[in-house]
Amino acid sequence: MPNQKQLFSILLLCTISHLSTADPLQSEVIQSGLKSYLESNTDGLIKMHDMLLDEANDDSQTEALNLQILFHEFLISDLSSKKQKKKFSALCISRSDLAAEAINYQAELFALLSACYGFSAESNFFKAASHGIKSGQMMERALGGR
Repeated sequence: MPNQKQLFSILLLCTISHLSTADPLQSEVIQSGLKSYLESNTDGLIKMHDMLLDEANDDSQTEALNLQILFHEFLISDLSSKKQKKKFSALCISRSDLAAEAINYQAELFALLSACYGFSAESNFFKAASHGIKSGQMMERALGGR
């Protein structure tokens, strides 16, 4: 029987997967990320994350690109050891303003942020209480509550 963390990951992946049919580039990026995740290929995820960051620096940022970056930070955090989990969950959390400003993918961005706050709480005991609460708040916002 899957544990709670696996169920949450599967639910989040299903939420994000509908985005893959809208745009071929996004489909390729999302599907590649999912494949690397299922193969536990953290190095492949980090490489794709770095490529997405380069693309974000070269181009005007779009919500879809921001979602892809956050999605990879979420996947990397989920697969990583404590040190990398701290790093990538912090990167994900540092983009929390993107969700508030988003128009098209706001719920998905808040859901990813909720997971990242959860990973941060798991990997950093000093921030566990505040980030645990913040994770719940982000999930409420993802579900439509303000």
